[in-house]
Amino acid sequence: MARPKSSYLAELAKHAQSDLEVLDHHKVCEKLGAIAAVAKLPVRTVSLVLGVAGETIWRWVKAYHKEGVEGLYPKRRTYKNSKLNAEQKATVLSWVDRCTSPDGQAVHWTLERLRHAIYKKFGITLGINTTAQWTPFRNIYKRQVGSS
Repeated sequence: MARPKSSYLAELAKHAQSDLEVLDHHKVCEKLGAIAAVAKLPVRTVSLVLGVAGETIWRWVKAYHKEGVEGLYPKRRTYKNSKLNAEQKATVLSWVDRCTSPDGQAVHWTLERLRHAIYKKFGITLGINTTAQWTPFRNIYKRQVGSS
């Protein structure tokens, strides 16, 4: 029969986790630990313990196999240039602020209507997420997606 776990162990684990987060590259250490653990334990077990998907662990394994420890460090993200220039964005935002379409008609904007108006006016197709990111719809869209 196993010994009962004391409440101090949960407190100690919480304290250890906060100390680990202070370290510069604690995520790399966590990834290396996961890679070592999957040699002895099922990926599902390791993923449940770490709170990540099994696919994530396999991605770490592949990155480590291909690039060594360097493959486990976060990569710099590269961003695409915007399809709309600053002047076009300002025009679109003015439509939204004034609640008017490009031809001056009153309109209740939705992301789909805005995307369609951008396409008609500028001939540029934007994704719904892209449109939501730089317009006042951003917070509304996040709430709608989160509530479904």
